[in-house]
Amino acid sequence: ASPNSLAQGANADVDITGTNFVDGATVTFSNAGISVNTVTFTSSTKLTVNVTVSGSATTGAGNVTVTNPDTGAGTGTGIFSVTGANKSWNGSLSADWGTAGNWTPSGVPASTNAVVIPSGMPHQPTISAAPGTILSLDVNSGATLTINTGLTLTVSSGATVGGTVTNAGTLTVTGGLAFTAGSTYNHNQNGGTIPTATWDINSTVAITGWTTTTGNWTSGTSQSFGNFTWNSTGQGAGAVSFSGTLTTVRGNFTVASTGSGELQL
Repeated sequence: ASPNSLAQGANADVDITGTNFVDGATVTFSNAGISVNTVTFTSSTKLTVNVTVSGSATTGAGNVTVTNPDTGAGTGTGIFSVTGANKSWNGSLSADWGTAGNWTPSGVPASTNAVVIPSGMPHQPTISAAPGTILSLDVNSGATLTINTGLTLTVSSGATVGGTVTNAGTLTVTGGLAFTAGSTYNHNQNGGTIPTATWDINSTVAITGWTTTTGNWTSGTSQSFGNFTWNSTGQGAGAVSFSGTLTTVRGNFTVASTGSGELQL
């Protein structure tokens, strides 16, 4: 099938290729919520199908079945997928992630939504109440996402950060988390875990929220980082140690401030 996926709410043509198609063939999709509007016979190897994907269509991979007028049929297994409808941040009302009008189309993102955070909006999003789970996340270059203390953003199908994530809570990603060139992860908390990710050599991890915790800190520190900066101006007396786990910084390692404390590798 080409394209092999559409988002919830889409209307588009899908080309189905195969063999022994006959004029008058019908096409069905196994995902609930996909309506077939027209089937155009192009050749014995190609049909063009116009479909409408409802806003509540079942997401994930599904089957496509072609049935000829003589009832001969063939099924392509898992060849067409429905993805969650995109939710793009517009920030027109406030910085509150949980305000429906800050999103296009209107509505707070849910588990079937692919979320895009663009730059240049009037406000950048802050998660200040439990956001639940979203399908995917793309923080564009120049954009910033802030997660407040005690809150968890869960992403079920991958995330890409080209801008900045400032995290005082928890970011949990299944399906891969990538920080691309020029991106920044601000770890704005006293302890916690640096999320597991693929870090471009020109990305930066900045530890900015350290205050009172002393002793060994090894939570997520054994990854292969690009740049790594310790800049916790509010750090109290005592030593924090990576206990030998911070071994791979391919860019610059910078200690800008340890407040009144110290940092040990």
